[in-house]
Amino acid sequence: MQEKRKFIRGMDISSYLEMKDKGYQYYDYDKNPVELLDFAKKQGFNYVRLRIWNDPSFIEETGGYCDLEKTLYMARLIKEYDYGFFLDFHYSDWWADPGHQKKPHAWEHLGYPELKEALYHYTKEVLLTLEQAGAAPDMVQIGNEIRTGMLFPDGAVQNWPGLAGLINSGIRAVREVLPKEKTKLVLHLDQGGRYAYYKEWFDAALQNGVKDFDIIALSYYPFWHGTFYEFKNTVENLAEEYGKDLLVAETAYAFQRSGDTFFRKAQEQAAGFSATPENQRKVLELIENIIANVREERGLGFFYWEPFMRMPKGSEGWGSCMALTDEGGKATEGLRAIAYDAFKKDKEKIVKVYLPLEVKILPNADPVKEGVLPAKVKALKMNGELAEKEILWQDTTRADSKTYEITGKVEGYEELVKVRVKVEKQQAGQHNFLHNAAFAKGMEGWKLEIEEGKESFRAEIYIDGKQSNELPDESIFSFRSESICKWVLGTKSEPLNRGTYSFSCQYMGDNTTGVEISLFAKTKGKYYQTSIFPQDKEWISYKIEDIQVQQDEAVEVGLSVNAPPVYGKVKQFKLWC
Repeated sequence: MQEKRKFIRGMDISSYLEMKDKGYQYYDYDKNPVELLDFAKKQGFNYVRLRIWNDPSFIEETGGYCDLEKTLYMARLIKEYDYGFFLDFHYSDWWADPGHQKKPHAWEHLGYPELKEALYHYTKEVLLTLEQAGAAPDMVQIGNEIRTGMLFPDGAVQNWPGLAGLINSGIRAVREVLPKEKTKLVLHLDQGGRYAYYKEWFDAALQNGVKDFDIIALSYYPFWHGTFYEFKNTVENLAEEYGKDLLVAETAYAFQRSGDTFFRKAQEQAAGFSATPENQRKVLELIENIIANVREERGLGFFYWEPFMRMPKGSEGWGSCMALTDEGGKATEGLRAIAYDAFKKDKEKIVKVYLPLEVKILPNADPVKEGVLPAKVKALKMNGELAEKEILWQDTTRADSKTYEITGKVEGYEELVKVRVKVEKQQAGQHNFLHNAAFAKGMEGWKLEIEEGKESFRAEIYIDGKQSNELPDESIFSFRSESICKWVLGTKSEPLNRGTYSFSCQYMGDNTTGVEISLFAKTKGKYYQTSIFPQDKEWISYKIEDIQVQQDEAVEVGLSVNAPPVYGKVKQFKLWC
């Protein structure tokens, strides 16, 4: 009888030595001090992932961590604690991700043939060093989140033969040093909830001769990479199409918000869960359940990205909200999810119900009878599948004369659900001080300035759902970029009266690591902006308020994008007083 495969419960702790050098202490649930690697093992972790940078001493911000010397030290430590070891080659001196695939400085001036050889020899040298020290990795990853390619520009996806050659050089080095029957070779992309990206990438990889790999790895962060059921769809389709084992190489969720710039309300809404310790546990168990229930047991497991990263109190960033220990180093409720194993028992359990956050009605209207509130809703199961369930609307609680909540009970769901209802009077439309704000006349009055990525940038004006030569009163500006892009879409208002103005739009689109999108307004005296956190399932309104305008001043407004390959669309630009 074949031995049952052990479910991988991994952690990427590449910052372990940095946290230790900074003097951070860690504690269990009862605030007792713990030794981190021992404590993590007792909580269920059985695998460790480490990133390796070529020469991080060249980049001041790295602190010199994640080089070969420190990786070797960590690899020995990992083996002492009997963890599995997953090595992640970034092939850069610092971060490599969809928007950053910069060559290490030592390779910057190499031609393509020399670059392939440098990658091969470097990979082989690292692996030989680890193998000779008795600390060889069990899994090896060639490049990090390489959906857009690696080692730009030679290995960008626009040059697939070049990218394939680089990947195969890394694969060749792994196969020559480590036994194929023991060492699994991994290819890793981001956007775990969007199957179309994976199909396009792996079809191209196979067509260009990249075939000798064992595992397809995904990054899946539910506030960036699509819904849970889209993630379910991705892994199921990958298993069926390519017959490879699957691994979540990176995932995480927040136990609290982090100020206004890192993890905030927009991220909560995208994922569908507020940032609490309890929801951190719930989201991680949901992701585990989805990967564990992939067809033919193709789902190998998951890695939580930097569960023990810390930051100074009051700082914003990963360590302030996304770790499995709080700002004081105490274990969060989310850490308990690592030992979760009720994959079969819980797979039909409903974990989330999809409802509007708020509905608006006219005075004296009944939201149930008016059909504003549904009789059936979409419900998410723990295995990632969607089901349609009946809902019984029950109690109404009024907050004030204009706002109240309606509570409902969903068939098969343990929790009560609530919808916020806001009473609004019908108002005459406010004057929009922008010409052609809805693109009814195409790009008339608008200016598109592309600073980077022009060769692969595509944009069009269209009616939502179909193209047409006859544009209606309201149309959509849609764009897609196949490479890193930086551009601005802008227009100017008519001369305005002195006063305070607001500017808004609606946006829908892709999101991933490194996406920076802003709504902006510029006067003679000040630049105003608000960050857009894209979601690709519904239109989200964004607004800038309190824009101070002088008499007869024209305001420049628009959209600013600096991102790896993404798509998006925007409509209903409006400037009003």
